[in-house]
Amino acid sequence: MVPSAVQNGIDGQEATATTNGQSPSLNGPNDYTQTESNGNHDAAEVPIAIVGMAFRLPGGIRSEDALWDTFVNKKDQRQRVPADRWNVDAFHSSTNKRGSVNTKYGYFLDDSDIRQFDTSFFSMTRNELERLDPSHRLLLEVAREAFESAGETQWRGKAIGCYVGVFGEDWQDMHNKDTQDFGIYRIMGSGDFALPNRISYEYDLKGPSVTIRTACSSALICLHMACEAIKSGEINSAIVGGANLLMSPTMTIAMSEQGVLSPDGSCKTFDSAADGYSRAEAGNSLYIKRLDEALRDGNPIRAIIRSSGTNCNGKTPGISHPSDEAHEALIRRTYKLAGIKDVCQTAYVECHGTGTDGACKTLPVTDCIIFTGDPVETTAIGNVFGEKGVYITSSKPNLGHSEGASGITSCIKAVLALENKTIPPNIKFNKPNPKRTSYRTRTNRFAIANLERKVNFEKFKLEVPVDALEWPKDRAERVSINAFGIGGANAHVVIDSAESFGLAPPPRATKHLGKNLVVYSANHPNSAQNGIIDLQNYLEKYPNALEDVAYTLGVHRERLPYRSFAVSKGTTTLEFPAASKAPNSTPEITFVFTGQGAQWATMGAQLLADFSTVQDDIQKMDSVLLGLPCPPSWSIAHELQKSKNKSRVDLAEFSQPLCTAVQIAIVNLLRSWNVHPCRVIGHSSGEIAAAYASDAITSAEAIVAAYYRGLVTKQQAQPGAMAAVGFGREGVARYLVDGVTIACENSPESTTISGDAHKVDSVIADIKSQHPDVLARQLRVEMAYHSGKCIRLLTHLIRVL
Repeated sequence: MVPSAVQNGIDGQEATATTNGQSPSLNGPNDYTQTESNGNHDAAEVPIAIVGMAFRLPGGIRSEDALWDTFVNKKDQRQRVPADRWNVDAFHSSTNKRGSVNTKYGYFLDDSDIRQFDTSFFSMTRNELERLDPSHRLLLEVAREAFESAGETQWRGKAIGCYVGVFGEDWQDMHNKDTQDFGIYRIMGSGDFALPNRISYEYDLKGPSVTIRTACSSALICLHMACEAIKSGEINSAIVGGANLLMSPTMTIAMSEQGVLSPDGSCKTFDSAADGYSRAEAGNSLYIKRLDEALRDGNPIRAIIRSSGTNCNGKTPGISHPSDEAHEALIRRTYKLAGIKDVCQTAYVECHGTGTDGACKTLPVTDCIIFTGDPVETTAIGNVFGEKGVYITSSKPNLGHSEGASGITSCIKAVLALENKTIPPNIKFNKPNPKRTSYRTRTNRFAIANLERKVNFEKFKLEVPVDALEWPKDRAERVSINAFGIGGANAHVVIDSAESFGLAPPPRATKHLGKNLVVYSANHPNSAQNGIIDLQNYLEKYPNALEDVAYTLGVHRERLPYRSFAVSKGTTTLEFPAASKAPNSTPEITFVFTGQGAQWATMGAQLLADFSTVQDDIQKMDSVLLGLPCPPSWSIAHELQKSKNKSRVDLAEFSQPLCTAVQIAIVNLLRSWNVHPCRVIGHSSGEIAAAYASDAITSAEAIVAAYYRGLVTKQQAQPGAMAAVGFGREGVARYLVDGVTIACENSPESTTISGDAHKVDSVIADIKSQHPDVLARQLRVEMAYHSGKCIRLLTHLIRVL
């Protein structure tokens, strides 16, 4: 499962990898921020954000890069019906024979998208999984990936809705033929009602869990219902998905007999050669959320749903005959609800665009079911947007018609178009459809009626882009999306770009090859291994995304049991150890704080440069010191950034407050990452920072104590020295001389000695002469701390404090 770049905020600048391979997303430092809106937004509707997207589409498309490439580079994912679906030669007939299919082509998912499934995420038994409709598995994966695309981690147990659009039930059709193979998993494993229920169950979602089956408008009506539930306050967010798998020839036979399928399996939307659509597979999902809550939670704002609506055609010449009046009324009402006064500001309409503009040629005229989709749809669009004209496109020439799932595919395409500020081309458009279709039909209400339709491009100023176009500068970054069901159920959605809605875009990612901690987790060692390989491949392709990858994987991903990590060291080549299982209990963390002797020039300088929290902490401590009766003539921030030849970090007056300040800043930084100690240990003056970490004193009290300790040491101390020795107490004791004492027992094999400088040097030399491999070195301090020479400093320090 290969991560890929996503747009809007994600393509290259917000891109990060996910735990199971769908489009990465960035959440946090680079997220959208609210600015003054430049749009016409006196809306009665509650703005709803699209924050996550995931999909499996024909041609192995599972990343937004691959999908966008398909659109802008005019690719067609059509293929012959795979042999593992059905024997198309056995069912095909070019003479419209009953019980046959009229085409050998369609749009199919890769075999791996259906057969491969990471079972470690789910609670089903092997027997249940083996009998489970692949649509269930498909939607379980893309639902999780939509959460991850949004950077969502705390979804379990929440009132989150799940709405799924479907059309056919091929898996059930296949298994209905074998009554001996029903078993206990038959009902829950193949019924379309269970698709959203399964997602809600596995992810513990407590909102509505609903299947919508209105044929080709199912998924977009799902989106409308989810938006309505969010606006009513019933839920705050929702997974909205659709699934369509072609496992059996039965539905294709039925659609062939209806006369709606193109014989060459190619949808030629708006073209004079249009002769029907081609069936397609898909599994896709959106994660939507109230805009204010998405901004609060740091979700990436992919687009804004301004409004949505649904209606029905009512009584038309035939139940399958669409109504331009109903379509027009729906579009106008949806815009009115959005509070958008000038509908002509819309740049383009993502049409249903099935390429159906005729009637069934295989039935007697009196029984004919009429399909005039493109002419009727474009008439409605022209009546609404025709004053200034509008661009019209459809995804179906590229990806086929995934029927119950197609509305979400259209939404995803529209989001990518907005983020790229590009109207993608409509392929297979060579000659505008000038044909007039005239068919007769018999209904209860209409006796014999002549119906004449064509796509009237000139009258309505409709333009079909044949090449990718830069977004028109005189139009809003807004897309209208249509979806129409064969039975008359219609849906319309209006979406705006995040930027045009008044949300400032994130900054572009820039190359920064500093150190980054990159964490990865999965439910199984094999999943972790495969995911890490995908992550490494992704970073090789998008090296500028490293920091965003590190942030998102660290902050906006679930913590799964098997974990690994890598630290980048000036390169995107990461070396991950094999994932190991995390302990069941929370590790008990101990913070150990240093006194003097461990400091070095420019310590903390990189922290200051990289983390705003560290900058804030150092600035606050500098302000505290400046407010003292005897303030320093220097600042912590300035001293920490001095080069080695200018640094005064080894002088007691500086080392003690500087070490304390850096450690306080590190404690606060770790706290911001939810890392807290169970216990603290302070070595020498490190007890000051340890006291702060344990909440015994404030940061202001800590820095004042450290500053005065250093100041008193400078003013009152007698010269002396200290040394670190790699022996325990007994090992060191036999080398001690008068004037040198044990200052600290650090461990069974580490002791610090203190005393007169020349005598400490003598002890070091004696140890090294007899044990050249044992550590024995003088510390970078000016006096003999933790010895009798310090006793007289105590009274003075207490007085100044």
